[in-house]
Amino acid sequence: MEESKSRCKVCVTGGAGYIGSALVHSLLQKGYIVHATLRNLGDESKVGLLKGFPYAEERLHLFEADIYKTQEFEQPIQGCKIVFHVATPLQHTTGYKYNDTIEATINAVKKIADVCIKSGTVKRLIYTASVVAASPLKEDESGYKITMDESCWTPLHINVPYSNNYVEEYTEAKTKAEQEILKFGEEKASELEVITLGCGLVGGGGHLPYTTGSVMVLISQVINNPTQYHLLRYLEELLGKIPIVHIEDVCRAHIFCAETPLVNGRFLCSSSYISSVEMAKYYQENYPQFHLNQEFLEGPAREIKWGSTKLEDKGFSYKHDMKTILDDCIKCAKRSGNLLSIPTASRPDIMFAVCVCARYQVRPKESHLQAIKRIFKYLNGQPRLGLWYPNESPFDLAAYTGSDYGGANLDRKSTSGGCQFLGARLVSWQCKKQTTVSQSTIEAEYIAVSHCCSQVLWIQNQMLDYGLSFLQTPIYIDNNSAISIVNNQVKHSKTKHIEIRITTR
Repeated sequence: MEESKSRCKVCVTGGAGYIGSALVHSLLQKGYIVHATLRNLGDESKVGLLKGFPYAEERLHLFEADIYKTQEFEQPIQGCKIVFHVATPLQHTTGYKYNDTIEATINAVKKIADVCIKSGTVKRLIYTASVVAASPLKEDESGYKITMDESCWTPLHINVPYSNNYVEEYTEAKTKAEQEILKFGEEKASELEVITLGCGLVGGGGHLPYTTGSVMVLISQVINNPTQYHLLRYLEELLGKIPIVHIEDVCRAHIFCAETPLVNGRFLCSSSYISSVEMAKYYQENYPQFHLNQEFLEGPAREIKWGSTKLEDKGFSYKHDMKTILDDCIKCAKRSGNLLSIPTASRPDIMFAVCVCARYQVRPKESHLQAIKRIFKYLNGQPRLGLWYPNESPFDLAAYTGSDYGGANLDRKSTSGGCQFLGARLVSWQCKKQTTVSQSTIEAEYIAVSHCCSQVLWIQNQMLDYGLSFLQTPIYIDNNSAISIVNNQVKHSKTKHIEIRITTR
């Protein structure tokens, strides 16, 4: 088997995406020769990512191909035995014959299927579909079916809560494209085996250096992101509950469909079928340091069941359950810095440490991972530490500021820090690396004061809308020399350069 894999060529369209890159990595690990397509070979970050995979030098070949230029897929598909069509346009590109992404997606699956047959070598085409095409909503809008399985097709005429133009277009594109490719497979069954794999909401780490859109949706309750949370609720309203699956299981399912004989037709791929409330309760119980909104813990309780077992009937088994998927999404967000909103919103005590770690999120090293683990060990030991806003405190605005002189080891830049209080209530705080290299503690403190002053002016303007005036706001500085410069702005020989350096940075 290994010998045949070493000679077997496969093509992965959209090889630099979340699923595509993970699939390329898995195929290389299993010994396949991989042809991967990217929209732009000049994108050094994506090319470098793929070329950095083990065995990429000897078995990975990259090609430039765009969904809007389907003729470009002929070269990468030529000579391959299996094609994984993963690429899907998420944004419409003007200047082509297509009116929207729906037309582009449908035309792409038909063209790629034609190219597979014309190649004379491709035996199996596996299309990465989506569960948004398999809604259990009834056509007559009377509710949901009892189970969700491969027999379900999304009724596109129904208005679904939390929808918008983007998700409606994406849902229609994935539904019609999957129907088109399955119809093609039935008509050309003797020439090409067609498999569609409708994946649930995909979570887990993957290989990209940033947190992907689907992972952001899965952690939307943790980061309190309304836009991503609305996408989560849209899926729940469309599908009854939310099918989720780990990125590693997605890759394993693709390869399983490629290697297993007598597999064709439509399959759904999801290891868990849960409600948004179940997700919120899991986060609340296992990550108490993240304070979830009460609205996330309230929602519909539906009795719809997951009825798809076609993959398991063929011998496939999932390795990751709901717990692992959600845990890995949190880990992914930690590595990528997407939990920065948490210290910004509720934990100023870790803001400096998190911001320092975030500077290395593009190319993190083991030392940075250890630093992040220390932060979370601290949070685990302080699960109930929070902000206190007493009713009896006076309503006076005051600000405090300071700096970490030359604290950035790589470029020796200083970090400005500041916080603002309304009486005893902490209402705002900041931590930001300065844009210039300060030549003294005085300069670093003076720049920090200017940053704090900007925030105070903003708060003052906001309070004026409520009829409150704080024009005499004290700003406390822990450096006498900086205070002297603020009070007496005579340009001395050691300070006259500061204004120029700040205004021309």
